[in-house]
Amino acid sequence: MSTPPVIVIIPSRPLDTQRPVLGASFTERAAVTIARYYGVATVYAPHLPSSSRFRGIAIESALPTVTDTVILADPLLLFDGPFLRNLTVNFDPPVVACDPSTLEPIGFARLRAADLSDDFFDDPWPRLREFTDRRQDTRVAVIAARYFAVRAVADLAAAEQYLLRSLVHKGDDIVERNLTRPISRFLTSWTANYRVSPDLWTLLAMLLGITAALFPLLTGSLEGIISPLLLCAAAVISAVDGETARLTFRTSRQGGILNYYSSRIVVWAYFLTVTLLSRDIPWAYFPGIAFSLLYPLLVIRYDRYRHRAETPGGPVRRIERAIRRHFSIHTVALMAILCAIAGILPVAARAALPLAAAGAMLVLYEAIAGKLERRKRP
Repeated sequence: MSTPPVIVIIPSRPLDTQRPVLGASFTERAAVTIARYYGVATVYAPHLPSSSRFRGIAIESALPTVTDTVILADPLLLFDGPFLRNLTVNFDPPVVACDPSTLEPIGFARLRAADLSDDFFDDPWPRLREFTDRRQDTRVAVIAARYFAVRAVADLAAAEQYLLRSLVHKGDDIVERNLTRPISRFLTSWTANYRVSPDLWTLLAMLLGITAALFPLLTGSLEGIISPLLLCAAAVISAVDGETARLTFRTSRQGGILNYYSSRIVVWAYFLTVTLLSRDIPWAYFPGIAFSLLYPLLVIRYDRYRHRAETPGGPVRRIERAIRRHFSIHTVALMAILCAIAGILPVAARAALPLAAAGAMLVLYEAIAGKLERRKRP
């Protein structure tokens, strides 16, 4: 598209689109999602009594002047990236998003200025239906796109659940996806409307995790369940920060880096504590020292390359990537609490040190071998 489109947010039903729903109103969600997709800084919402700004996007309450292309969106339609890409990239205007089964417009349109009547914005959604009746070629069944239409006040709870279910991150490990995330979503749904900064959740998770790591040093023993419980609380809150950021459009590279390093610091501190409490057990103490020295270097190396697309590689590289991805605060917390319940935490924690050291050596080997391999390439 040569020029950015004019984005207009207009509700199709008389519902409160300014009501906070998990940290942002329906209007704010629609405005920021579409504006970021198209790379524009201003969105028009004539149903609002006054203009405002949200997450760097200006939301103007006046009607725009449309000279090229207009994106018409219903804030009561919750949608995601695949929906936008399917509708706005694969088709040229005029195009209207329709329900796949009924072909009824569901609240999203991309039109040219020439297709708009002078009074179009007075009552756009009935006119949009008239438009699709006249122009059969604009009826587009949006296949495999996920969306949720809020049609009545009773749908608000279901809309919140739809938003919460969308919070699963592609980088989640098996423990986080199946155990930590269901618990953290409950906490996120309870706190999101208070608009707590995600960075505060990250710092709280790190504080709880370091406390869990230091607690055995203060008591001089790995026995007890308090430390594993604190670790589990840190793991849950470590998931809450990312969920809160995604729900309220406050994701940032700085926040991701802070979350990444805080979780790894907790894991490193916990295993360092286990190492220090194993001075009289050589088979656990020396591997623990090796792991404690190697792990910070490997964490830094992984952070540098974790967003890089990699080929599958051989079995060593597959094992190495599995260790890097799944050896997280969530896995450590789950294993700690299970071993504490079973009464074998001291033995299991010390037995994990040689395994952790071996895994660190494997990652180090892959890092060195991969670097040498890249140097050999012409």
